[in-house]
Amino acid sequence: MILTYLDTGVLIAAFRGENIIAEKALTILEDSQRLFISSDILKLELLPKAIFHKKELEIAFYQAFFDIAYQHLETSPYLIQQALDLASQYGLAAQVNMV
Repeated sequence: MILTYLDTGVLIAAFRGENIIAEKALTILEDSQRLFISSDILKLELLPKAIFHKKELEIAFYQAFFDIAYQHLETSPYLIQQALDLASQYGLAAQVNMV
């Protein structure tokens, strides 16, 4: 099995599903030889904007990824919850650079 930590850009591309990059991202997500690792930071980068804009399908897509993750790396639960709450309330997101 291949342990895999995906960058937010891969998950965003997979959700949007509009081009060859999305196809490659989905191929990675569908690879049965991979075990995915997620983190609180990944949640912080992906969820707040989707929550703020009430994008239920996008939220569900990301949550499904978190649900299947083999391992989830945690930071301070209090700090992350505070950051998620504030970012969701004000529509903030961590900087994501997609090249």
